[in-house]
Amino acid sequence: SLSYPMKQGGTIHDTHYGIEQNTITKVLVKSTAATVKTAAGTFENVIVLNYPNGAQLYLAKDYGVIKIVNTAGKTTAELVYVK
Repeated sequence: SLSYPMKQGGTIHDTHYGIEQNTITKVLVKSTAATVKTAAGTFENVIVLNYPNGAQLYLAKDYGVIKIVNTAGKTTAELVYVK
């Protein structure tokens, strides 16, 4: 539930839907033009979102989430194959 358009240096709201309550997190748009390598290849113009807890989410046009980095800086999810 991320809002578009995103502008580098701006913030967006990410909504988390829970069983007992819904929460909104203010997220920094670190970049809208990053180049990111994954096992599936190199992606350009990637949006990088920085969460307040230090986690990062990487979004590529036409693919969606291509990488997730946790609060310790470890990659916990990555796109590995594109058909």
